[in-house]
Amino acid sequence: MRDWVALLIAFGAAISGWVLHGVVVRARRRTARDRVPIPTMLESALASTPIGIGYADRELRLVRVNDALARFSGRTPEEHVGRLVRDLLPHPAGALAEPLLRRVFETGEPALGLELQVPAPGQPEATRHYIANLYPVRDPRGDTCWVGASITEVTALRRTQQERERLLEALRESEARFRALSESGVIGVLVADPERILEANDAFLDLIGYSRAEMTAGQIRWSEITPAEYAALDEHAICQLLETGVCPPFEKEYRRKDGRRVPIVIGAAITQHSPLEWACFVIDISERKRAEQELRESEQRYRSLFDRNPSPMWVYDYDTLAILDLNQAAVDHYGWSREEFLRMTIRELRPPGELPTLEAALERRSLGVTLDGRFRHWRKNGERIEVEVSSQEVTVGGTRARLVLALDVTDRVRAEEDVQKFVSLVENSGDFIGMATLDWRLFYLNKAGRELLGLTAESLVGDLLVRDLWDDATRGRVARDVLPRLAAGQSWTFDACLRHLRTGDPIEVECSAFGIRDATTGRVLAGAFVLRDLTERKRVEEHLRQAQRMEAIGRVAGGVAHEVNNMMTVILGFCTFLGRSLPEADPRQEDVEQIARAADRAADVSRQLLAFSRRQLLQPQVLELNTVLTEMESVLRRLMGEDRECAVRLAPQLGWVRTDRAQFEQVIINLALNARDAMPRGGRLALETSTVVLSADYVHRHPGTVIRPGPYVLVSVSDTGRGMDAATQAQIFEPFFTTKPVGHGTGLGLSTAYGIIKQSDGYIWVYSEPGQGSTFRIYLPQVEESGERLSWSGPQPAPRGVGERVLVVEDEELVRDFACRFLQGEGYATVEANDGESALELIAGEPGAIDLVLSDVVMPRMSGREFAERLSRLRPGLPVLFMSGYTNDEIMRRGLLEPGAPFLAKPFSPETLALKVREVLDQAGGRPEGPTGGVVAGGVASRLTTG
Repeated sequence: MRDWVALLIAFGAAISGWVLHGVVVRARRRTARDRVPIPTMLESALASTPIGIGYADRELRLVRVNDALARFSGRTPEEHVGRLVRDLLPHPAGALAEPLLRRVFETGEPALGLELQVPAPGQPEATRHYIANLYPVRDPRGDTCWVGASITEVTALRRTQQERERLLEALRESEARFRALSESGVIGVLVADPERILEANDAFLDLIGYSRAEMTAGQIRWSEITPAEYAALDEHAICQLLETGVCPPFEKEYRRKDGRRVPIVIGAAITQHSPLEWACFVIDISERKRAEQELRESEQRYRSLFDRNPSPMWVYDYDTLAILDLNQAAVDHYGWSREEFLRMTIRELRPPGELPTLEAALERRSLGVTLDGRFRHWRKNGERIEVEVSSQEVTVGGTRARLVLALDVTDRVRAEEDVQKFVSLVENSGDFIGMATLDWRLFYLNKAGRELLGLTAESLVGDLLVRDLWDDATRGRVARDVLPRLAAGQSWTFDACLRHLRTGDPIEVECSAFGIRDATTGRVLAGAFVLRDLTERKRVEEHLRQAQRMEAIGRVAGGVAHEVNNMMTVILGFCTFLGRSLPEADPRQEDVEQIARAADRAADVSRQLLAFSRRQLLQPQVLELNTVLTEMESVLRRLMGEDRECAVRLAPQLGWVRTDRAQFEQVIINLALNARDAMPRGGRLALETSTVVLSADYVHRHPGTVIRPGPYVLVSVSDTGRGMDAATQAQIFEPFFTTKPVGHGTGLGLSTAYGIIKQSDGYIWVYSEPGQGSTFRIYLPQVEESGERLSWSGPQPAPRGVGERVLVVEDEELVRDFACRFLQGEGYATVEANDGESALELIAGEPGAIDLVLSDVVMPRMSGREFAERLSRLRPGLPVLFMSGYTNDEIMRRGLLEPGAPFLAKPFSPETLALKVREVLDQAGGRPEGPTGGVVAGGVASRLTTG
C-alpha cells in the first residue's frame, strides 16, 4: 500500500509539473511577442535565432550558416562557408543530407520533418535528437538557386515525452496492482475520515464483520472498532498524517462486530486535506501472531532441551565462527564462563596442532547440511579431550549459523587405544601367541608364531590343529597332559619342541598354556599357548659362558700381572742401583742393561694383560684424535715399510673424546702391526676419522653388545691383506689367540686393543672376508667439552729432594725397600709402613713430621681410599701419591680410588718415581728452598705437556 501511495503522489507531482511547464512556456511566448519588435532585419533574425539555419548551392557547398547551425558541427560560421556539406556534418548526417539536398534542387519541393540522431560534438557517447526541414530558395526568375535548411534540437523534448510515457505506464501498472490488491481479498483497503469508514473493500469488511450496507449508512465508526487501549496510538497516527501526509505501518487490534479481537497491521496516507480523508491498508496478522506464539513456545521447548542437554552444545556464526550461544553443559565441561565463551570463536576450542584439521572440516561444510567427525578439543585448564561432533545449519536472528553437539569420548577413545595397544602388543610380541577352540583347532596366531612355524602373512591358520604343531616326541605328551588341563581351565608350563611346518626341523620352545574363561559365567571358551623360542636364549647362554670364561681368564691375567708388576718394579729399581754402583766401563753394565730390557718386556706383557682384563687404570684426557693420528703418521709409515702404502684421511671438525692417549696409540700400533703382517707382499693401510651418530636402529642390529645410541668419533683402520673367515673373527679378541707361527707373537695385541677401547666406554668391531682385507672400526663416545692441543717437549731433569720426609706404605716388602732406598738417594728422608693401620698410628705419633705419603692402593685391612679419607681427617692437606700394579674390579666399580687422585702405575722406573714425587710435593705446597740435583736417566725419554 505504501508503494502505491508513493507512486500516486509522484505521478501527481509529475502531471502538475508538466501542466505548470506548459503555462510557463505560453506565458514566456506571449511576453516575448509583446516585447520583441517586428524584425526588420533578416540578418539580425538569422544570427539570433536558436534554430540552426544554413544555405547550400548546387555544388552542395555552404554559402551561409548562422551561429546555431555552426554549433551543430562544433565549428565557427566562417569555417563553414565554401565547405562541402558532407565534410562538415557528423556521420551519418552528412551521408543522408546529400541525396535529400539534390532532390530539393531537382524537384523544387521541400523535405520537412526529418529526424536526426547524431553524437554531440566532443561527446561521442551522448546522442542528440534533431528535427530538420529542407526548402528551396528561388531567384527573381523563380529558379532554385539555393537550398535552405533549418535544424531544431529536440533532445529535451524527446526525453520529456519518453519520461511521460514511462510515468503513465508506471501509473497504469500501479493502478492495476492496486486494483488487484484491493480485489484480492487478502489486504483490506479503505478510505476514511476522522470519524468513520467511508469506503472499503470486501476483505476489510470481512475482517471486522460488518456489511457493506452498514458501511454505506455510516455505521462503521473508528470508536466502534478500536479498543480503548489503542485510542492514544490512533491519535498519534492522525498527528503523523497531518504532519507528514503518511502514517507508517504499525500494529494494533480491531474489535469485530461480534466482539472478538483481531490483530492487524495498518498504514495510511492522506488523499484529501479538506475535508480530511485518508486511505488505509489493513492486513490481518492473526495467523502470524498464532505462528509467532507457536514459535515462541517451540523455541522455549527447544531452549529448554538445549539448556538441559547433558552434552555440550553451542551455536556459532557460519562466517565469523564466533560463538553466539551455548548451554550450561558446555560451561561445566570446558571450564570457561559463559561470558568468556561468548567472546571466543570455535578456533579457540582447538589446540594449535588441530587447527589444520578444523580448517579442512570447515571447507567441507558446503558439501551437506550435517557435519560429523571426531576432533580434539581442550579445556580451559589445558587438558586435551576427544570429542565426536555433529552440527546442523540453522538461522539465528536472521544470521546463518550452525548448531553443534559435542560428545566427550575421551574415555572411550582411551579404552579403544588400550585395546588396540593390547592387540598390537599381542600381534607384535616376540613370543609365539596362539589361541584354539576346544576341539583344538587354531583360530588365531600372531606374527611371531607364523614366522616361527614358517607360515606367510597370508596363510590361513584355521586349518591347523594343535597336535600338528609339535614334533613326534612332544605330540603325545601335549595330548595327554596339556589339552585336558586347558579344557578344565587350568594352566600348564613345559618345555617342548615345535615342528617347522615347511622344513620339519625341531624348534626348542618354552611353553605356557592356559584356558580362557568367560568373565561372566566362568565357562572355558578356548585354550591359549604362549611359546618362547629358546634358540636365542641358548645362544645367549653360550655367550654368557664364554664371557664368564673370558672374565675368569681376565682375573687370572690380572692377578698374574699384579705380581709381575711388583716384581718388575723391584727388578728395574735394583738394576738402576746396580748400574750406578758399577763404573761406566765395567763390562757388567751390559748385563744390567739386558736384565732391565727383559724386565721392560715383561712389564709390557703385564700391561697388555691388564688392558685386556680392563684392570689397568687409564689416565684419560679430552683429546682431538686428528692431532694424535697426524703425529703418529710418520711412525706408522716407517712401521709399514716402503712396500706398503699408508694413507691417513682425517675428517674436518672432528669431535672430542676422552681416553688415555698412550693407550690409544698402543691400539693403533697393534692394529697397524697386524695389518702389516697380513700384507706380506705389500698393500695399503688406510686410517680414516669421522663423526657419526649411532641410532637406535644401529643398536638393534648389534644385539651382542650393549651400545648407547648417540654421537661417536669413528676411527677406521683398513688393510688390503689376507682377510679373515668367520671362525677367526669370532676369536681374534681372545687373549693369546694368534694366527702367526710360534715365536712370532704373543696373541695379546688385539685383546689389549679390545680392553683399552672398552675401558674408554667405546666399541671395536671387525669386518673382514677372506682375500678382501679387514676393517677395524673403533667407536669412542663424543664429549661436549673441548680439551687442549697436545705437543711433545723434550726430557726434563728430575729435581732432587731437600730432606722432605716421605712415608712409604706398601705391603710388598721388596717394593717398599726399593722405594725407600731410591728416595733416600734422591735427597728424601723415608719412613716405612706395611699397611694403612700402621701408617696412621705412625703419623698420629709424629704430628707434622711427614711431608708426603706414597701408598699402595690395595693393601690388607684397609684400601687406599679409606686410608686417604682417614688421613685427611688426621692430617688435612697432607699429599698422598698412590701406586698400584693393577686396578681390579673392586677399585674400578666400587670407587676405592678417588677420581683424579695422583697415581703412579707399576712397574715404574726410579726416574719416573722421582718426577712424580717431586710433582706432587710441588703441587701441594711449592718446591722447598734448597739445592736440587740429579738428571733424568735412560728410563724417561720425554713427557707430555700442554700447549
